[in-house]
Amino acid sequence: MRNLGPACVLLVLSLAPACGSDDDEGASGTGGGTGGSLAGGGGWPSGGAAGAPDDGGAGAPSGGGAPSGGGAPSGGGAPGGGGAPGGGGAPSGGGAPGGGASGLGIPPGGAEDPNCTGPGGEAGTKCGGIGDAHVANGVNVGYYPYKVKTATSVHTCDNRTLEPLAVGQGFAVQSTRNPSCSDNPPIRPALNGFVFGYARGSGTSGWVPASALEFAGYTGGNCADGPASVDFQVKANPHDACKAMTCTGTSSCAAANKPTDGQDDCGGQTMNVTKTVVPNDMYLRYAPLSTAIRYVHKGDKVKVLYQSPKGWSFVEVSATTCATLTPNGSRGWVMTKELQ
Repeated sequence: MRNLGPACVLLVLSLAPACGSDDDEGASGTGGGTGGSLAGGGGWPSGGAAGAPDDGGAGAPSGGGAPSGGGAPSGGGAPGGGGAPGGGGAPSGGGAPGGGASGLGIPPGGAEDPNCTGPGGEAGTKCGGIGDAHVANGVNVGYYPYKVKTATSVHTCDNRTLEPLAVGQGFAVQSTRNPSCSDNPPIRPALNGFVFGYARGSGTSGWVPASALEFAGYTGGNCADGPASVDFQVKANPHDACKAMTCTGTSSCAAANKPTDGQDDCGGQTMNVTKTVVPNDMYLRYAPLSTAIRYVHKGDKVKVLYQSPKGWSFVEVSATTCATLTPNGSRGWVMTKELQ
């Protein structure tokens, strides 16, 4: 989903949500969220699979920079297309123990069923033809409902925290990138024992140890439709026989996204210059003003590969300060003004 709130940068010590619609979960939308559907539900007429080949994981909400939503490294995943290993961001990443690609043990914790997720492939614009330089119509992540079973915190890196999470608090785990706009994209794999998503209620996005979470169940409650309620909850669990995950609100990819999202985000120029990240924490995103996939941190070196006239730069991390969750080779979009 295209994020509509302004981009903001926060210091790592701040616990308040960042400004903009990105960082507040808000009220759930209306409408039914019941029932699963095969072949990815009501996807777009053409395009790739839920979680395309170049995608190591999925994204997160917008917000220019830190604590509130934030991108962090993509999920595990195999080295993938377009440049940076592991795709949309990070090199491959080791899943956490405990069942399934995510390490979260979604019953029964098996591999996704392609009859539920939909066909494979790729879709969406890439600025400059550069691998992983997506615009918003190639993102379309959904969320899975989880809750905290062991007190923990939201992280930007394995040793940097943003917000404490209490036992029982809801936490929504992201799907893989979803260019075909399937209603049932697979869950984003864990990276070195962490999964990416957002805290229900505060909207704070980041990484949480997979071992601290448990599945919240298949029925009831408001849909986990993103930090700003502009995304959607995965309709049916492709890891468990396409079983419906019912909720109140948005559980359809097409209801949360448009095929035209981000089509005017390119129009810039390719580059090859190294710059330094200025803020303490800043999102690295799948697309300009869209879903974040990981955090970059103050002092990180990034190679600028493309610069948009709208104030966004597509970069590849070349010297990281968080090798665990933002490995070198991670790619995504950042605000140009926050680099020097």
